[in-house]
Amino acid sequence: MKNRRILAGIRFLLGAAESLIIPAMLVLLTKWFTRSERSRANTTLILGNPVTVLWMSTLTGYRIQRVGGQMTFVLEGLPSLVWAFLWIKMIDDHPEQVTWLDEESKRELSL
Repeated sequence: MKNRRILAGIRFLLGAAESLIIPAMLVLLTKWFTRSERSRANTTLILGNPVTVLWMSTLTGYRIQRVGGQMTFVLEGLPSLVWAFLWIKMIDDHPEQVTWLDEESKRELSL
């Protein structure tokens, strides 16, 4: 019973953290895509979720059979943590902050 409460608490915290992802991605889209590109980028972002659910449900079922539920939870969570640290290290908030983009492209993105 205690383990179920802990798992429910962890799942609640995970859901709370996930609730920040879509708004952050939409802000990122407005900063890094021009007006003419935003619709296509937003569609790709939104379609990513059902496509991922299709193939990850199969992979998750296979992993649960092979290594168990707890290890599957760990194996599927680790790449997210690694990616989070890489993202924080590598990604800039605004196009004006990067050095690899020319001035004309920076100006176009700021419109």
